[in-house]
Amino acid sequence: MDNGLIIKDSIKTIDSREVAEMIEMRHTDLLRKVAKYEDILTNAKLRSLDFFISNEYQDSKGETRKCYLLTKKGCDMVANKLTGEKGVIFTAKYVNRFEEMEKELAVPKIPTTDREILFLSVKVGEETAQRVDKLETDVKDIKENQAITPGEYNYINKKVKNRIRYVKDARNLNLTKEQNSKLYSALGRDLASFTGVRTRSQIRSKDFEKAVQFINDWEPSYTDLKIISQMALDI
Repeated sequence: MDNGLIIKDSIKTIDSREVAEMIEMRHTDLLRKVAKYEDILTNAKLRSLDFFISNEYQDSKGETRKCYLLTKKGCDMVANKLTGEKGVIFTAKYVNRFEEMEKELAVPKIPTTDREILFLSVKVGEETAQRVDKLETDVKDIKENQAITPGEYNYINKKVKNRIRYVKDARNLNLTKEQNSKLYSALGRDLASFTGVRTRSQIRSKDFEKAVQFINDWEPSYTDLKIISQMALDI
């Protein structure tokens, strides 16, 4: 038997075989007592698993035998049934054992066997891969959401001016300053809507080529042309 300290489903326990040694009782006698406590708890609709967890082990002959894993509550129950010096000594022993477990869990275990070293290497490799994946994702996200450079911004402004000039020439539009401003605003509005930003300076670098293509293909809507035409009549 190992040191008797066992973690099962994140619950710290002590093997009933060690408990039997602590209280100087035959293991079979302890099993009968624990089974009785288990029945009482179950009949009272209390969770016996909070105290005793049924388990198995192989004896020296390789035969499977029953045992229990006792939680701290389970050890408390056994201790309460003991009297005098035996109860005091058992309480001191199991309290110390659970404190040992807390200390062991608090200190990282240094791998000693080839299997443990391999397991740790795989674990570290997986954690490193996850961190690298996250870093690559973060870098990609930064790049994709990075705004256009000043040079790209100036290039887009130049393309906008050229497109406005083309639209006016193609339609023989002789616009006033206000009408010209309205035409620029229409293109700026449509470009912002297409790229999902509020201003040209916020256009993302990844959308630069698409923005340029959009400007090259842009045409004012019928509504915009109607409004611009109406502006001349209102002068």
